[in-house]
Amino acid sequence: MLSEKKFEELIDKAEDWLHQHVSISEIKMRIEAEGANESEVVQLMNHVKKIYYAEKRKRGTLIILAGSVLLLIGFIMTVFNFHSNTSFQYVMYGFTSAGLLVIFFGLYDIFG
Repeated sequence: MLSEKKFEELIDKAEDWLHQHVSISEIKMRIEAEGANESEVVQLMNHVKKIYYAEKRKRGTLIILAGSVLLLIGFIMTVFNFHSNTSFQYVMYGFTSAGLLVIFFGLYDIFG
């Protein structure tokens, strides 16, 4: 059983390891090596996973936003090229494909 102070230190260490891009399983092994019992490891890992998935959701949301902007730009350029009687197919298919790929990558980052 860890003291409250030691538990808080482990939380800070775990967050630091997470920001240093240490894997979740490696963080668990390091916490166990610090002397935490099973229930404390579970509590700490729940805290670490919440932070990890919140960061992934934030990054995925920003990627989806970038893909949406690409789709909007493609739409606007397609409309302007259509009304000016110039070829709009490359713009329409290029920006649409790129925007959808970026959006799907963002969704993968959120759900994966």
